[in-house]
Amino acid sequence: MTRWMFACACAASALVLGLSPPASAAWPDRPIRLVLPFPAGGPTDTLGRQLAQQLQTALGQGVVVDNRASANSAIGSDIVAKSPADGYTLLFNASLFASNPHLMTLPYDIHRDFTPIALIAKAPLLIAVNRDLPVKDVRDLIAYARPNPGRLNFGIGSNGSAGHLAQASGADPLQCATGSYFRIREPTARSQTKVRTQGFSKHGH
Repeated sequence: MTRWMFACACAASALVLGLSPPASAAWPDRPIRLVLPFPAGGPTDTLGRQLAQQLQTALGQGVVVDNRASANSAIGSDIVAKSPADGYTLLFNASLFASNPHLMTLPYDIHRDFTPIALIAKAPLLIAVNRDLPVKDVRDLIAYARPNPGRLNFGIGSNGSAGHLAQASGADPLQCATGSYFRIREPTARSQTKVRTQGFSKHGH
């Protein structure tokens, strides 16, 4: 099943007003802070840094990337929500931004405290396996998983991410075909990139 991960750039609630300063003021007249609520090296971080470079070129002003990873991106989001609404603090987040309100209590309201600016990218979710696993396609993976319950790890980026929701959904083909034969690995912020690069691996009891 194909699911989409949405990456969006958001800013404090009054950002629209911040973009309309008095005629005597010029925006931006100082560096802009782009908060990335994910660890360095991951896909959202990589995309965010590319965006920062493009913004810097287009605006003629520095854009400083600030990684504030933790709590399913809530720490970085809260920093932006509590920053002055002057257009100098932006948030670059992913699908967690939309799913977090349904999974945890947040110190901010995504509708009240943020103004969406743009959809930057969308990408399909893929299944990747360790090259040493004796499978060539999804059919092989299902056939291998059924007689080996609990011996396969399923790595996800974080709780509530698009990958996690797709895996946990009853419509997910692997869940429907094999049941609960995969052990879900829910990484910390420090291990997200490692889990993404490892993929499936053999793991005995």
